[in-house]
Amino acid sequence: MVPDKQWIKLVDTDRFSETYEDGVEQFLDYAFKMTGEIDMIRCPCVRCNNTDYGSREIVRSHLKVNGIMKNYTFWYHHGERRCESDSESEELEEESDNEVEEMIQDFESESEELEVVGDDGVREMIEDLYHGRTGNEFEDDSSNYKVDGEEPNEQKH
Repeated sequence: MVPDKQWIKLVDTDRFSETYEDGVEQFLDYAFKMTGEIDMIRCPCVRCNNTDYGSREIVRSHLKVNGIMKNYTFWYHHGERRCESDSESEELEEESDNEVEEMIQDFESESEELEVVGDDGVREMIEDLYHGRTGNEFEDDSSNYKVDGEEPNEQKH
């Protein structure tokens, strides 16, 4: 079972508390057990960002000094699997899954609306905006450049 992850919330306020330090130790025990690694694991501190590897001592030090990445709540680099979670992690995952699903649905509905408009719809909007004129008509008609009966670059007196 995945250890409690409440300690991650203390990263900005109390990294030297007993709760945070216990959480770091539980994370390290879990990570080394689940990955099967003996010497090195990815370091989830804010500086290493799970790209660098470190020994238990190095990762422990980095998590205390630099802090863990706040958004690293599903420990996939450290052996956590989707079917394995504690109850709070499951709630967070469900909320996250729902948010992602909503974003996908929003995107799909917006895409469908855009597809309805298509190239013809865009052309119609442009023609409406420019009163039915096309590109060539703008080049031939210098009246487009007159403002209040003035010629371009003409100064008012």
